[in-house]
Amino acid sequence: MAETEKKYQRYVFAVSDATGRTCETVVQAALRQFTATDVILERAPQVATQQQVQEIFQRAAKVNGVIVYTMVSPELRQLANELSRLYAVPVVDILGPVLTRLADLLEMSPMAQPGLMHQLSDDYYHRITALNFALKHDDGCGADSLREAEIVLVGLSRTCKTPISIYLSYAAGWWPTCRSFPAAPCRRRSKRSINDASSA
Repeated sequence: MAETEKKYQRYVFAVSDATGRTCETVVQAALRQFTATDVILERAPQVATQQQVQEIFQRAAKVNGVIVYTMVSPELRQLANELSRLYAVPVVDILGPVLTRLADLLEMSPMAQPGLMHQLSDDYYHRITALNFALKHDDGCGADSLREAEIVLVGLSRTCKTPISIYLSYAAGWWPTCRSFPAAPCRRRSKRSINDASSA
């Protein structure tokens, strides 16, 4: 039984000159279209040299695997095509055709700089700061700095204020805060809280 399972094992190598998350996600999405598969997905990130590429092809050749890659370097993509023929290893270039078409459309050459997709930026740090603010002011905490909030969510307990505030802070960069009140005095206290925030 073990020999049968080993016989039908398949290997897919997600190769990238950056984190490899984009390549891995694409492969996983494609694998969802197949049932009862026994596929071993190996991610190879930060591949930046010809030696690294060759070692991956040698590994894939030994297990009859397939290589899917997202490499922005034209030299490494060309090398991958050459090694594919040399080692008889099937390859799928995810970024290459997209970069070629966009270069034709935009009439310019791509920068060929790895990792730009997940590069940290001012917008990223702003969203993280907003997320920290939302967590510190959850459920009425930090009332002394309520005036710093860009939006205040007011409602009964267990009405999904916290998930909404986390989404708004990370996705939109807003600085939300949550306020919870008992059912009976909700209208009176929420009105007072809004007036307090407006006069602060």
